[in-house]
Amino acid sequence: MPRLIRDGLRNRHLFALDLALLPLATLLANVVRFEGLLWPATYAAIVPIYLAFALPVKVTLLLYFGLYRRLWRFASVSELVSILSATTASGAICLFLGVWLLPATGLTPVRLSL
Repeated sequence: MPRLIRDGLRNRHLFALDLALLPLATLLANVVRFEGLLWPATYAAIVPIYLAFALPVKVTLLLYFGLYRRLWRFASVSELVSILSATTASGAICLFLGVWLLPATGLTPVRLSL
């Protein structure tokens, strides 16, 4: 097991929760966007491809910024800065991924509008 995960993953339950809730957030965003569970076939095919790339990126950035090494009972402004930095970096990379990279490589037929 990599040292970063073995030694620095104090909040394993939060890590597992993020693995479940991050894809759910993407699915819920599409439910809101298309006003229900009936999506165009193109988007129904794009979302799993996007999630296959975006989920590892998001979790890796959260690990990199040390969000699973903290004891959240004692949070301060520095933790808030870490959270904002991790989510900003994650959002920017996933925007680039869904809008440009996946369509440019031909993995998705159209861009994912986020």
